[in-house]
Amino acid sequence: MAHAGEPLLQRPLYVFDLPEEILLTLQAKSQTDSTPATPVDTLPSTLTSEAQDGAPATATSCALCGLAFPNVQEQRSHVRSDLHGYNLKQKMRGLRPVGEEDFDKLVGDLDESISGSDSSDSGSDSEDEEASGLGRKESTLSALLKKQAKLSASDMDDFAPKKRKRGSGKPPLVWFSTPKLPENTSLGIYRAIFSDAEQAEESHLVETIRKKQLSPTAPPKAPPANPDSGGVALPPPAAVGPHYFLCMIGGGHFAAMLVSLAPKLTKKGGLDERNATVLAHKTFHRYTTRRKQGGAQSANDSAKGAAHSAGSSLRRYNEAALTTEVRALLSEWKAMVDTAELCFIRATGTTNRRTLFGPYDGQVLHQNDPRNRGFPFSTRRATQAELMRSFVELTRVKISAVDEAALAAASAARESAKAAAAASAKTSLPSKPPKPTPSKVDEEALLHTTQLQSLIRRSKAPALLSYLHSNTLPASYHFFPPDAPAHHHAPTPLHLAA
Repeated sequence: MAHAGEPLLQRPLYVFDLPEEILLTLQAKSQTDSTPATPVDTLPSTLTSEAQDGAPATATSCALCGLAFPNVQEQRSHVRSDLHGYNLKQKMRGLRPVGEEDFDKLVGDLDESISGSDSSDSGSDSEDEEASGLGRKESTLSALLKKQAKLSASDMDDFAPKKRKRGSGKPPLVWFSTPKLPENTSLGIYRAIFSDAEQAEESHLVETIRKKQLSPTAPPKAPPANPDSGGVALPPPAAVGPHYFLCMIGGGHFAAMLVSLAPKLTKKGGLDERNATVLAHKTFHRYTTRRKQGGAQSANDSAKGAAHSAGSSLRRYNEAALTTEVRALLSEWKAMVDTAELCFIRATGTTNRRTLFGPYDGQVLHQNDPRNRGFPFSTRRATQAELMRSFVELTRVKISAVDEAALAAASAARESAKAAAAASAKTSLPSKPPKPTPSKVDEEALLHTTQLQSLIRRSKAPALLSYLHSNTLPASYHFFPPDAPAHHHAPTPLHLAA
């Protein structure tokens, strides 16, 4: 994307070689949503009887317990409370929920009943509770439910509140701004290029970026050939400087690359151009995937048993050969991989992950290595070109020009148009007249009609005569309502019986 009006954006921005003007004025933007909660001055502590009888509850209320809260935070705290958990269990049993006072009384009775029995080993229990991290919340609710339902300790684990494991939930890009660029322009850098310790201190990310700056280097001279392997020997890690290890494996394709973070300075058209310095790269390809069916041969063997065909034997051999070649390459690059700042790895499937992470003798990559990263964007087939594209994507600064005022105006216009459409629809639709309430006479006539038609259709002649006699109805009784389409051709029992 060209930025004709901004000289600083004429060339792509590289994370590790930013212009001095941007670097000195770089500022971190707020990464969190600062939407304030709407304060509520007065709210009743309990819902009205109408709400308890089935009316829809408000956003800050609990219809189960019949409580209302001044804000969402207190409502969430209530959902995690013993009272709410106990009422959920009551609902599952088909019983009515209890109020706060009744629940406090139940808990008080529980404390009195267990205070004497647990006093002898209270010291050991308290130490065990502190060691295991169990709180008052789990023991109170579990003990109360055990006392009432006489459930076993193993069953009670389902009722104890569990802390859900959540991911970081952070966006892949960290956004920055600078007064050297327009106010609506933001600079984005991938979070994955920072270490775990650097990500933990987001307030110091600007200083971290300044420390990561590297000066461009001249194109390196070609290293001497390695007579043993027939290829080019790798430079020593001390002479390379900071570098990344990138690796992709999947579908029988493998590609790996070592890239220096210091840009390579070259001349093109009389202008300085910065390019990535590839220290080493290697690709392998083996026929391991079942054509038109997908999946590795080993995965198919595990699911359906070993196949006995020439193609399956060839795929098994190629899988073993690919594993041997990949592990041999990693052993050859071990010194460079061990000194890499970060390792970006994409390995799909159990077989491919086992190829890289083993376990096996002389293992190079480890599953629990804090340097391991996934690619925070979509990638294609494992090739050298794809690895280079991924490195450029990772280290190139993203530029976002968003007019916040225009977005706010557009959002307000959409809201106003939606409100106007709703108002016009409400006024244009004619209001339906209320359905008239039938009188007692009409209800009785409708009941007679239903009973007579049912007896006639089932050919219950004695029951029909008895019904007419007991209700003092003539044989020429007219069905109700008389203007119904079903009663046009058979308005009386004689017509319907004929």
